[in-house]
Amino acid sequence: MQAYIDDVLYCDHICKKAVPELLYYSAVKENKGTVIVKTVNVEAKEKELFMTFSENESEKWSKVHIFAMEGFLPDDRNSLDSPCKVVPKEKIEVINGNGYQYILPGNSFTVFRFEK
Repeated sequence: MQAYIDDVLYCDHICKKAVPELLYYSAVKENKGTVIVKTVNVEAKEKELFMTFSENESEKWSKVHIFAMEGFLPDDRNSLDSPCKVVPKEKIEVINGNGYQYILPGNSFTVFRFEK
């Protein structure tokens, strides 16, 4: 990018092309002790996710609630004719050990709520 004022070059800058991340994630620990992990897989292919817990943390988690938005086309919308076309899938899994493994489907948004 170049910027001129009165035919004088004031700025000459090379703009880098934006490269999006292929997996976005964040985690937060609530006051109640619950841990919430949010993930977004922007690729069309699935990704393997493995979360590990420290020694003292692994004893705390007994189950994980999973809320997944997956399997929809990008243009899918709820409507009066089809009010449940885009809804999260919810399931609960038991945690054993100090880690948790999950396959993130392509083009998905998944929230994990780890509870005692």
